Amino acid sequence: MKLIKNLFIVIIGMGVIFTIGTIFKEENADAIYASEPSDSDIANDEMPSTGTESNSQEKVLEEPSKIEETIIYDKDNIKIIAKEIYHKGFFGPEIKLLFENNTDENIIFTADDCVVNGYMVSTSMFVEVASGKKANDSLKLMDSDLKKSAIDKFTNIDFRLNIKEADSYDDISVNNLISLTTNYAGKYTQEYNDSGNIIYEDNEIKVVSKGILNRNDDKVLRLYIENNSNNAINIRSENVSANNFMMDNGFDELNSSLLPGTKIIDEITFSKSFLEENHIDKLELIETNLKFSKNYKEIGESGIINIRL
Repeated sequence: MKLIKNLFIVIIGMGVIFTIGTIFKEENADAIYASEPSDSDIANDEMPSTGTESNSQEKVLEEPSKIEETIIYDKDNIKIIAKEIYHKGFFGPEIKLLFENNTDENIIFTADDCVVNGYMVSTSMFVEVASGKKANDSLKLMDSDLKKSAIDKFTNIDFRLNIKEADSYDDISVNNLISLTTNYAGKYTQEYNDSGNIIYEDNEIKVVSKGILNRNDDKVLRLYIENNSNNAINIRSENVSANNFMMDNGFDELNSSLLPGTKIIDEITFSKSFLEENHIDKLELIETNLKFSKNYKEIGESGIINIRL
């Protein structure tokens, strides 16, 4: 019995060592690729902070981003209160929300089109509240997007709130624009690093190649995109090839949605399996065609874009 117990302890210990080693490998994967020749000015997923702040506010700016408790929706017996920003969420920072449903129906709350400091940021929120009940939940901001965009302080957080009946999924109220300001509003300015190789600039849209980084044996083309038009647009890549080998259309390609006047950091991923199948050790040429749409209707395309690395 003692032998089995000791063996169990050894196995657990080996598992912990393996897990730590894996985490260390993943956290350093991007930095390793930075030593390889590349036109990129990025070494890992987290871009260096580019914001500017006032020296007179130095002590204030050491604080985490905060919001004041605010009623963000109060109509038709439905109320939502923004309580605080919680910075230790599993996926990233969370906007803590209190939902009150005083209607006769069960209700679902969702959110989309989130903008933080002018950057589009992926979020997660799906909250169901029964008739006559309350619920504490949150809007989760994806930490990976915040790091890619070099956002470490929040000034403004905007998103669209959607409310539907849970049983029928009929709209109750959709596309409600919610705007939150933090303690950094007016004291910190987010800057936008658009350096790199401009691969498309027309119709008030700019796309910049930031170069290649390595992530867990995949190779990733990072792109900075600006939408300076007055329309919400979607940009997607088609016919992507690397070193003249075609990549299957799928989730690894670009598919970005931008509200008017916003930016986004997005990527095209070349998987380890794709690279190995086509014997690609180093990316030298990427080709693609960008297609632009508005309200699900195509409005234009870039033509073939060549990105030499």
